[in-house]
Amino acid sequence: LSLPFSPLYLAAGVVVVVVAVVAALKLRGGRRKWDELR
Repeated sequence: LSLPFSPLYLAAGVVVVVVAVVAALKLRGGRRKWDELR
């Protein structure tokens, strides 16, 4: 892709990272952490 850099790419990257982190926490027994916070 030879498209110019734009805030859209940065926003998309941030969303992907956040989703990946949330998924990782859930897969790694994030339920315990959420129960402690609640």
